[in-house]
This record gives sequence, structure tokens and C-alpha cells, in this order.
Amino acid sequence: MAPESVNDNMYEACSDVWSLRCLVAEMAKGKPVWDHKPGANMFKVLMRIGGDEMPQI
Repeated sequence: MAPESVNDNMYEACSDVWSLRCLVAEMAKGKPVWDHKPGANMFKVLMRIGGDEMPQI
């Protein structure tokens, strides 16, 4: 989910670019970029996605 969607901003073409970058990063890494455990607090996960933190690849 693009940060714009998490932050209730308008959906734009950059959201599609974000999704594509996430897909490519997951393909390169071989696992989800924002790795979370089963039963994780999804609100916390979405706040991480919408934040400024860049994941290690």
C-alpha cells in the first residue's frame, strides 16, 4: 500500500510507481521488504509503510 493511501491522500500515478518499486525490491530481496510476523499489529505495519524509514535491501 502506497504511503499516500495510508495517509488518506489522493491516489495518483506515483502510487503505482511505489507499488512497482516494492514489487521489484521484494523480488530482489526474496521476501517482503517490511517483514512482519503472523499476528503483527497491522496498524503499526501501515504506520511503518507511511513513515520515512527506508528498509534495508
